[in-house]
Amino acid sequence: MGQEGTDKVWDTWKTCRNEVFHYFPESPYHIDIQSAGDRIKMVLEVCEEIASFLPGPHRA
Repeated sequence: MGQEGTDKVWDTWKTCRNEVFHYFPESPYHIDIQSAGDRIKMVLEVCEEIASFLPGPHRA
């Protein structure tokens, strides 16, 4: 996967973790449904990329 791949995983996690997977009602930072969908798609794409490096049935 290399450094570029691990950077992509980390950047995706930082971009998506608190705004999609955690909801803080008091936070002024909210995203709309389209942005949430885009970020979930980012996570899925990174998961598929990681899975492509795994042996056996885990491959996408």
